[in-house]
Amino acid sequence: MTSSRVRHGQVTHTRVVAATPAEVFAAFGPPLRLDWFRIPGSLGHEIDYRVGGGETASGAFTPDAERELIEYSSRYLDLVPGERIVFAYGLAVQGVRRQAALVTIELSAVDGGTALSYTEQYALTGFDGDGERDARHQEGSIPLLLNRLDHALAR
Repeated sequence: MTSSRVRHGQVTHTRVVAATPAEVFAAFGPPLRLDWFRIPGSLGHEIDYRVGGGETASGAFTPDAERELIEYSSRYLDLVPGERIVFAYGLAVQGVRRQAALVTIELSAVDGGTALSYTEQYALTGFDGDGERDARHQEGSIPLLLNRLDHALAR
């Protein structure tokens, strides 16, 4: 059964990316973002990379035998080229909101590329049990996402 409670959390991941701050900033917009940020079984993906714009993506995922529709939507709140990206996003599964988050990405030039700091403040709005497993999944998925960014920039 899905909980009606909310579980809050915050996580920050940092790394050095072998690209300039301008290149990393650009990778969060089209066309490169379409390469490294995908929902399984993609049904559509649109990006309007400007303050007030946003991103929508959806997909059909079949982890077991039952098909699940995943819907992602975001809104860009602050964009400073080569320095900062701030956006809010929500994720729904089967039409039920599962999470909402505020993300701040900070970029700065360092030897060897760009220091990237990714901070996510999240609210899990649909989870089973105490939400611990969902929180671990949420926090653990960010390094995997950033690995995809690294690979896209290396091409």
